[in-house]
Amino acid sequence: MIRLIGLVLLALPGVSLAQSCPQPPAEKPGQVVASINGGSITLGEIDARISAQLCKAGLDYQKARHDARNQAINELVTDRLIAAELQARKLTDIEALTSALTQNIKAPTEVEAKAFFDKEAPPDAPAFETVKGEVISYLHDQSRREAIATFMRGLRTKAKVRITLPVVRVEVAGTGPTKGP
Repeated sequence: MIRLIGLVLLALPGVSLAQSCPQPPAEKPGQVVASINGGSITLGEIDARISAQLCKAGLDYQKARHDARNQAINELVTDRLIAAELQARKLTDIEALTSALTQNIKAPTEVEAKAFFDKEAPPDAPAFETVKGEVISYLHDQSRREAIATFMRGLRTKAKVRITLPVVRVEVAGTGPTKGP
């Protein structure tokens, strides 16, 4: 779903992969950004005043960039593993693979659905008989998702996938009491 949304966004007018990401103009700490009674306020003064906010914004950016890269890595790994599996099974599309993986999964019984409903439903939920079909469908879909996730974990293990994207780390001053080595 997320990749589909991303593909839709890329198809929008004005959005192009060929365009480079716009870079902010170079900042100069001595740049005057305001004047008052003949005096001036520089960008450096502003940055000094909000240094903690700028630091947090920078860390948030680094984390968001890392998360986006990590997600892209996982998507590419998954795409390549699926393509290899489709080729190995001589299948032409993902639906055929999904069908092959989930064809033996049985729909839950009404007793299983009732037990799940009794355990998980909030006190103000409608009667089981009213939502029985949705509960059974949910449990069946959940079993299918679990089977596919287990299969994908097996493919990753078999392919010896190893992600080496460095983790975002922040140096912290070692002041005050500490625990550990």
